[in-house]
Amino acid sequence: MYDGSNKTDLRFQSSAVMALQEASEAYLVGLFEDTNLCAIHAKRVTIMPKDIQLARRIRGESLSYTLSYQQRLFFRATSLTKSSLL
Repeated sequence: MYDGSNKTDLRFQSSAVMALQEASEAYLVGLFEDTNLCAIHAKRVTIMPKDIQLARRIRGESLSYTLSYQQRLFFRATSLTKSSLL
């Protein structure tokens, strides 16, 4: 039964949080590199939302978040298990 509180008993190892941060940063850096290329191709120096949308479409990402092949390989290689997150 839901008691209405936002309290959780979840704990994460700092290495697990760092792995999530590294993966997030790698994804965003790559996305912004591709986004910048889209803006340059349009002869602009400023990125726009349509550049991000085009970069994601070219990458084969849907509107909902999907992992790229490289990100899936990264997560498979690090294989964060439930026991390593507690």
